[in-house]
Amino acid sequence: MVSRNDIKHFYNRIKQLLLYPGREWAIIRQEEDSSSRLFNLFFIPVTGIVSLVVIPGGIYRFGIFQGILYSLINFISATAGVYLAFLIIREYLNNKIPDAENTALHLTVYSASVFIVFHSLSVALINGFFSQLLSLISLIFIRTLYAGISAVARLEVNQKTNALIIAALSIICIPVIFKRLLMILFHIPILNL
Repeated sequence: MVSRNDIKHFYNRIKQLLLYPGREWAIIRQEEDSSSRLFNLFFIPVTGIVSLVVIPGGIYRFGIFQGILYSLINFISATAGVYLAFLIIREYLNNKIPDAENTALHLTVYSASVFIVFHSLSVALINGFFSQLLSLISLIFIRTLYAGISAVARLEVNQKTNALIIAALSIICIPVIFKRLLMILFHIPILNL
């Protein structure tokens, strides 16, 4: 169960990654989180919380059953999509740095958390100016990702650029593609999303 202190931790970590990404990545590099612990105790609860925020918008647009299903699809697509993005980033970093799995996990989980928060909030709102604004703001995760990749000392400059492109596209595209596929599968209208 997620406690009030956990929610404060999630909020503070994401806020620091948004406002002071270089300083926060220095703190993250010193932490010793296992892959399952970081994914299960940080990313999944953050995604779950923002998926709950999606429920009212889904209910307003689609009705109660499809609104709840829409929130569940948001959670599943974000979780599965970010995990697949992690696997892609890890594969790219393999044989380039000694701790490729841990580095890929941190880059993916923390950057994707920033993206998923704003992206989920944008789909929770009814289409309009604020929804589009939050969609644009969700791309600020690239700044967080860039600061994280810049902190990886063993990567050459061109490898850092490649890692940034691969990671950013994976984090943006894979969860969105999963969401669209699941919405088609469950017959939830995907127009105007």
